[in-house]
Amino acid sequence: MVDVTCATLMGFDWRKIPLLQHLCDAEARTFTEFRGETPVVPGNAGQFEAPVGWAGEIEAIRKE
Repeated sequence: MVDVTCATLMGFDWRKIPLLQHLCDAEARTFTEFRGETPVVPGNAGQFEAPVGWAGEIEAIRKE
């Protein structure tokens, strides 16, 4: 959940990050209670740039 929250705070859609997108798989649910809910973050989130090769792929859609 910490990684999902941090990715969200950074302005990235955690569902587009391979390591995190599997958190909602049936296998993962055998050892975690994570339900796949995206945390609500303050309006100033997203001041980070995606790594080279991921730019344009993992950014969250901003709701203005």
